[in-house]
Amino acid sequence: MSVVLMSDHLNIDEMEIIEAVREWATVNSVVLGKPISEIARRVVEHIRLPLLSPEELRDVDEECQRDRLISVEHISYAWRCHALQKSSPDDRLTWPRKGTKARDHHRNFR
Repeated sequence: MSVVLMSDHLNIDEMEIIEAVREWATVNSVVLGKPISEIARRVVEHIRLPLLSPEELRDVDEECQRDRLISVEHISYAWRCHALQKSSPDDRLTWPRKGTKARDHHRNFR
């Protein structure tokens, strides 16, 4: 799944990706008897959280406080991108995918 999430050509928005990863990790957590955070660790690092609006990021942050799907460090990085209103040109986490819904703050990236 990590290889798929590295693609810029996915025709899906980041919020939909988060929900798909959450469902996948939840099922695998039950089947394998491991925490969701452990199951999803290598996958969620490819979710492009800085592309979410502040409101969406807040909602994801609240959900992750309950299920621990995405690490605090990954969420903190997204908040930092929002606060600084810029990113490094080579930071793939701020590159919109083919299916990324346009949001006002994207003009600050790339």
